[in-house]
Amino acid sequence: MATVSGPKKARVVEHDLPYPIVFDDLTYGYLARYRIVSEDQNRFSHYSPTYTVNPNYLFERPSNKLISDVLVISNGPYVNVVWDPITIKDRVSGDVVRKAIEYDLWLRWDKDDGGVWEFQERVQGTAQGFRIPDDYTLTNGTVVAQAPNKLSVEIYLRSSNPFRASPNQYAHPLLVFKLDGENI
Repeated sequence: MATVSGPKKARVVEHDLPYPIVFDDLTYGYLARYRIVSEDQNRFSHYSPTYTVNPNYLFERPSNKLISDVLVISNGPYVNVVWDPITIKDRVSGDVVRKAIEYDLWLRWDKDDGGVWEFQERVQGTAQGFRIPDDYTLTNGTVVAQAPNKLSVEIYLRSSNPFRASPNQYAHPLLVFKLDGENI
């Protein structure tokens, strides 16, 4: 049996990767480790240390679209939020990796009185409908027993650990759209 030595490469196809993680330093990527398995699969090495892998992705909105280009349509007790799909490109080559199809949505309902941002849900696609709540919570914990008349929306690419970056909200690497205080 011939032995093979020297550096080896392994590639993981992009669609086999989990959703990225946003790290404490506001970078994003993956945690990876490996182990070596013999050809007959009878022997295994210990797992390697954990490595941080940061992809070279660039997230692009369609041309001429601003971060605030989110459409909010209210109709009675319902509101629909619509946005354009994001293109994920390789930062070095400029090649398109894929179109983003999953997003994390954060909403803030209020009357310009400091409502609380809440993680709403994970969405497949570029639109989502909501029922306007009968009440909302302020940042000091007070519950206002009235329907809000304003909606703020933040749309992030899906991650394994959704969170909002405060106070500099534009520094979050996966934030792709943000609309503040839209009348509903």
